[in-house]
Amino acid sequence: MCHLSFIRPLSFGLALLFLFCLSGCGPATPSGEPEETYLYAPELSEAELAAITSENLLLANKQHPVDASYSPSLIELPEDAIIHHDSIQMEGTAALALLAMLKGMRADGIRDTYVTSGYRSYAYQEQLFNYYISQEKQNNPSLTDAQAEAIVLTYSAKPGTSEHQTGLCADFMTETMSELDNSFERSRAFEWLSENAAKYGFILRYPNGREDVTGYAYESWHYRFVGRKAAIAIRKAGLTLEEYLESAG
Repeated sequence: MCHLSFIRPLSFGLALLFLFCLSGCGPATPSGEPEETYLYAPELSEAELAAITSENLLLANKQHPVDASYSPSLIELPEDAIIHHDSIQMEGTAALALLAMLKGMRADGIRDTYVTSGYRSYAYQEQLFNYYISQEKQNNPSLTDAQAEAIVLTYSAKPGTSEHQTGLCADFMTETMSELDNSFERSRAFEWLSENAAKYGFILRYPNGREDVTGYAYESWHYRFVGRKAAIAIRKAGLTLEEYLESAG
């Protein structure tokens, strides 16, 4: 059983902040209404709080590709946060927010869930996309290249259109899963993420029934960092990232 090794002790100031949050009262807004407060266990460090409250709304999809040379500033995820890989990287701020989220998950007793995919380069995505096409044609030899590609496009991205190239997303797996599939939604981790991911700045990127907007089939395991403010708004309104950006003008 793995345990994250990067939990920091509470400072006196953060302890006071935690007690303040428990009271259910936040600082007053100009309208006189208290701001919404968020509880974290274990409590966040200043660096973690700065990470989750930052914002990154970069859109990478079929209509908004990123250049082949695009690469974010990356950091390695610690070994005890990943599964099925020797090394996984993410964009630095998103990584810090994700590690804070994993600590929260572990604190609530969920210790069987890990990251299985993060940043992918343009070249790796190209290799992966072509592999999926070859697999579809192998499974159904009557398919043309175009037909096989059309099938693959429902669940994988052409190079340049993959959100993984941004380094802002992570795919989760439990120890009992042998591949990425929607059995993940039957896990305790999925239930926990549905309730808590937004307060760490993450959204379920490809929701069920929203394929017409996102361009991809439902992926219960794929979570994207946008920052807490946007994530809370997206979750409350039941929006996709595309819809949120459109509504924001």
